[in-house]
Amino acid sequence: MLHPVFEEAFDDLLIAWRSHQIQRSAPDRTVQRLATSRLKLDRARDRAYRLRFGMYPEVAEEREVAFVIFCPSLDAVVHIKHRDLSNEGSMVRFMCPCGQSMSRPHTMERTG
Repeated sequence: MLHPVFEEAFDDLLIAWRSHQIQRSAPDRTVQRLATSRLKLDRARDRAYRLRFGMYPEVAEEREVAFVIFCPSLDAVVHIKHRDLSNEGSMVRFMCPCGQSMSRPHTMERTG
């Protein structure tokens, strides 16, 4: 069973793709409408990809994973890519697959 947020993102992607196909073949299409439709499609694709990679990375993609962290918004464990990290002093900032900007200490300290 897939995560409900991913299923929603995938449904949104299919809707955006179908809408774009309709816009492309509409007799009254304009460049502006096509550009707007394509932008919606790209955003839906990016969101679905971000969630898919974050929750279900393929074996070949595992080398791109910097670390795994629990996302309270999604109530799920997510994978964060190396390229999504930025250092700010002693904190590492990253975009969570849910879309929120998050941070964690640069080095994890052991407790107990």
